[in-house]
Amino acid sequence: MFAVERSISTIYINLETNLNIMYQGKFKEKKYIDSFWLLGGGLSFGYTIEENGKFGANAIIGIELVNKKTPVAFQIDFRPGYGMLFSFDKTPVYAFFFSHKSPWHHFDWLIGFTIRYTFKKKIDN
Repeated sequence: MFAVERSISTIYINLETNLNIMYQGKFKEKKYIDSFWLLGGGLSFGYTIEENGKFGANAIIGIELVNKKTPVAFQIDFRPGYGMLFSFDKTPVYAFFFSHKSPWHHFDWLIGFTIRYTFKKKIDN
């Protein structure tokens, strides 16, 4: 996953992998749309363009809307968490124009929006 991360004091671009566990439950059923909520958490590992390593822990909360007439689903989620950037050679961590002492601990967050094709299997009762 390629992401632009925003912390409280600066922005950095990174390539990261998120290992999350999520629980999803149905919250409302309408004629044309099913609504689901999701809750979870996990770990992230990555590497920034400025050649820093990244480690973090996060929570995730979101809503998913599935259209019953078309095979399209929309999801929006908020992922707050803890992030730590570190340099491999103990030099200062660079995130765009700012320099921070290594390791740099910060509030790491992301707002995600997803449009996805859904595969539906009919179950006859």
